[in-house]
Parts: sequence; C-alpha cells; structure tokens
Amino acid sequence: MTNLDVDIALRRGAFELAARFDVAPGEVLGIAGRNGVGKSSLLGAIAGSIPIDSGSIRIGDRELVSQRDGHSRSVPRWRRRVGYLDQRSRLFPHLSARENIAFGPRSQGMRKPDARALADEWLEHVGLEGRGRARAAQLSGGQQQRVALARVLACSPDVVLLDEPFAALDVASVGGIRDLVRTQLRRLGVPVLLVTHDSADLLSLADSVVVLEAADEGRPAGIRQRGTVAEVLRTPTTPFAADIAGRVLLSGTVSERGTILLPDAPLRELTVAQTGLPGGARAHVSFDPADVRVTAPVDAEHESSSTAGTWVGTVAGIQATRNGMRITTREWDCFAAEVPLSEALDLELREGANARFELPPHALRCSQPEPDRR
Repeated sequence: MTNLDVDIALRRGAFELAARFDVAPGEVLGIAGRNGVGKSSLLGAIAGSIPIDSGSIRIGDRELVSQRDGHSRSVPRWRRRVGYLDQRSRLFPHLSARENIAFGPRSQGMRKPDARALADEWLEHVGLEGRGRARAAQLSGGQQQRVALARVLACSPDVVLLDEPFAALDVASVGGIRDLVRTQLRRLGVPVLLVTHDSADLLSLADSVVVLEAADEGRPAGIRQRGTVAEVLRTPTTPFAADIAGRVLLSGTVSERGTILLPDAPLRELTVAQTGLPGGARAHVSFDPADVRVTAPVDAEHESSSTAGTWVGTVAGIQATRNGMRITTREWDCFAAEVPLSEALDLELREGANARFELPPHALRCSQPEPDRR
C-alpha cells in the first residue's frame, strides 16, 4: 500500500490551479468547491488526461508525471493504474455486465476465463449476482453505476478517483450505492479522492476534506482549507465550506480585548466565547443561522448596534427551509437568521419589517485563515 503525493500547478486558458497534498493508503480525501474551481481538472491531472505545467504526482515510488527545470516525464494514462468513476457509468453498450467488468483485467493480460470468473466475483460484491448477462440498457441507473464501480475496482487500481459518482442517481438509490462504495473501498485499501458538492457524501465516505476556492489576491485557485470532515464543517474558513455546512461566515480582525472587529458591517464588534488569537490577527467567525435570536424591536428608530451582539435590521427576504424560515437583511448581505415558521408568524416578519437580531457568544466559532496551500 502506497501514498498518493500531489504537488502541481496547471493552466487551462486563463484558469490557473495550484495544489499540494497527500493521501494515505485507505484514506478517502473529499475534494469540495464550487463549479469551476478545478476539482475535475485536478482529477484529470492525476488520471493523465490533463497535462500539468509544473510539479509532480507520485504513487509511492512511482512517478506518474513530473515537470521541473525543463525536464518532463509522463506515464501514459493506461499505465498509471488509476481507477476513475464519475456520475456517468460509461458502460460499453454492446457488452454484458460481466464482459464490462472483465474488460479491464483482460486488457492487463489476464486470461479470458479468469477475467470472467473475477467479474462474477465482483458482480456478487456489488449485489448483482445473476445479472452478468444483462447489458446496460437492461439495467437501472443504480445498477449501471454498480457495474461501473466493479469495473473500476476489478482492475486493482493503486488510486481511485470518484468525480461526483452519485450526482445522477435518484434519491432512493444513493444511500445503497454510498454504502456499497464505502465497503468496497475499505476492501481495496488504496488512496481515494472523492469530488462532491454534498455534505452527506463527505460525512458518509470521507476521512478528511480539502476545500478549493477560486483565484483571489493574485493567487491561483487552490486549497484554502484542509481538515477532518468534522473540523471543516464545524469551523469553516472558506465561503464554500460554510455553505455546505449550513453556516454563515464572517471575516474580521481580533481586537486587543479579544473581540472580533467587523469592518463595514452594521454590527461592528462581536463578543466570542474564545478566540485563541492575538490582537490584530485576521479571523473568521461562523454561526448557525438557527442560533440567531430574532425579536421585534421596541423602537426601531432609536435602537442601534451594540458590542453585545445585538442589532436592528430590515428584512430583505424570507425563504422557506426544512426547519423554518431563513431571513436576510438589507443592511448586511452576508448575514442570515433562521426561525421556526410559528415564530416568524408571531413576529409578523415580512419584507421591509424591522427586527432585532442577537448573536450569542456561545454560538460563534472563531478560527484563523489557513496559510495558502500551494
């Protein structure tokens, strides 16, 4: 069992991506980020379909690609032993499920009877015993994805790349396929990269996660946060991580008193339970919108913000959520609160109405922006 080590920079037109990370044997690393930040490009570089401009990719002591000091080396895609599965099964329509799975082992030199026997073993592993003769058109979408997974893993890859493998499946199929993927990846015990927009995928499958964000401040797109799934979702330091965690992210500076100063915000100062950061340090603060206390103002014309975390704002919009109503304000674009439907009705909340919002210190989680991960 060997590590996957990635340290690359690549360009595609005006787009630039730089990333450095490693994945241990048996580890599932989630790759999260908005559309267009380079998630699929990153997988393509590892698989061999997208060239890099500098850096290297290694699996143990095997160097898949290297571009340094004018010297270039790249192992052909078909020799990399990298398994790739995305949201489309891409089964050969003219082959049966058994022959689709046997295709990879046969291309690696395995005898036809042995490859077919191995395919039958994998059909059993993925819960499709007895469907070996079925072609893609005779299988449901979930069954096709099971065959596609078996086809990838039957080749005994050294690395597995999963690019939103559940995105095209119906809700009823996703849970079972996730369980299947988790079980089979544990059997294989190789480094795995999982691209996803879904926090449920991360919680179900990933051991850790990196968050890619777009280019900013003269930096190319790249990794802006890495940690365990729990760390990233509980204390996000990037806008996308906050979105998938269902939290609101604010950025400010630590004062000498340990409060968080928020420039250009209606609430200029936040009291947090503990920052652990020195005065003058940049800081991120996140909170669950459901933890915001919303009440009707006594006198909106004379109330103002306070360092206690209370301010009066104007409702800009109300949107239904699973747990109630999400409220946004005119004065603060990045702020949001969530209240139960009954509470919203009692407060007579509507667009243009005033309300008092309070952020309790215990609801705030503070963290420092991570250094740039080249």
